Amino acid sequence: MKKIVIFILLFLIVSSVAVSSYNHKVIALKTIQYSTFKQIRKNVFVSPETTEKQKADLLNLLKKAEERIKNTFGSYTASPIIIASHNEVSRQKFSKKSYASAILLPFSQSEAYVTIGENGHNLDIISHELLHAEVFHRLGYFNQIFKVPVWFNEGVAMQVDFREKYKSLSANNSDIKKLWYGWQFFKGDGETL
Repeated sequence: MKKIVIFILLFLIVSSVAVSSYNHKVIALKTIQYSTFKQIRKNVFVSPETTEKQKADLLNLLKKAEERIKNTFGSYTASPIIIASHNEVSRQKFSKKSYASAILLPFSQSEAYVTIGENGHNLDIISHELLHAEVFHRLGYFNQIFKVPVWFNEGVAMQVDFREKYKSLSANNSDIKKLWYGWQFFKGDGETL
């Protein structure tokens, strides 16, 4: 029995590495420092067309988002790699989402990426995604994916995201608690909620 469990774990690890290795977006993320994107601060990269004002605005938003997380949860310890773009062409190398997303890679708590698309340069959106990176940093990939239901993960991120669409949600809603996986929570272009 013990050998079977070890074999299954090894198979999952090897399979995950193989799939990640061939995913072009993962390769693009992991090689951001060799791309045309410019590093403007440790772990913060922007697309080549980003103006000086946009760079300053982004750094200000990141600072405010980190402060919002600290004020809500006591500290912010994650250091995700931030990749920000201001147009669809630049963004599509890294993410399908025009707003933002946290991309969490297995086998390392330091491999969190937050992509900020052309529509995501907003304090609420950035705070939300940075909090996903923080949860990932504290729990690790497998705990977050297999032990934390998506409704909880999204609910925690909503604590620092004050957009209007989240104001009427209640954690007591029994339908929310049925949402365990991301594919259940996110549907089409919008979210289920």
